[in-house]
Amino acid sequence: MIIAIGVNFLQFRHIDKRTAANYKALHVFRDHKSGNIFQTGIARGQSVRYRVGPFYYFGVISPDSTVILPSRHLHSWFELHTSLIGFGKAQKILFRDYDPVTKFEGSSNSAYEVDLSHYASMKPRPTEDLKERLSVFRQSPDARTFVVLAPKGDPGRVNPILFVDVRLLDDALREALGRDL
Repeated sequence: MIIAIGVNFLQFRHIDKRTAANYKALHVFRDHKSGNIFQTGIARGQSVRYRVGPFYYFGVISPDSTVILPSRHLHSWFELHTSLIGFGKAQKILFRDYDPVTKFEGSSNSAYEVDLSHYASMKPRPTEDLKERLSVFRQSPDARTFVVLAPKGDPGRVNPILFVDVRLLDDALREALGRDL
């Protein structure tokens, strides 16, 4: 038994020397300035940027939020409610009967749009990709209840996802979403 352990020990040292390149992906994350695997993945990979980035940065901007999703399932790469809880740090998900594509047409909240570059300090291209996919509109930094909009239809892999502070909605729209907001 002792001889077998000794042989294994020598074999593993030899294997580690020959396969060091297999582990280089781990060093990318370890050596990244932020030390945050999400930020590293978003900065280095377009797939992560499009699929995880919107939810992760929503969680950075407004952690512990309540998010209102339409009762009709919105199709995205990941389940929206799961992504919002897992990546977006949402505290509560509510489902309401509204059309996320046309319900809020004509309302202009551009003055309240959050500048993502304050939160996502990346090279220009990744930041632009993120801006194509995510928009957050809030009345003030303490906003914690948002409604999800999808102006180009189901978010899928690349369509935009908008998070709008319910305080920016007019009274009729807020009433349509429920009195408890």
